[in-house]
Amino acid sequence: MYPTRVVRALHKHVPLIKFLGPRDKLHKEPKETASPSNTPSDHKSIIAFSQLPEKYKRKGPSPEEIDAIEHGGADNIIRYKGYFKF
Repeated sequence: MYPTRVVRALHKHVPLIKFLGPRDKLHKEPKETASPSNTPSDHKSIIAFSQLPEKYKRKGPSPEEIDAIEHGGADNIIRYKGYFKF
């Protein structure tokens, strides 16, 4: 049911979005802060994917999955898993 003009006139619209104000208030330059004098010099090194332990390496597809991809899709995976006998 659509609200009538009287009901809509009595109901005050309250927007759900709260705006911050004019744009000039948003783009003020930040105040300079004192930089920390003692920064940690202990940097952790980044390792390559080839250096990861085996449990974190990506597993390749099984031969059944490769065969299913080469021959057209998921129905071959279902056939290999034994759900349906064709």
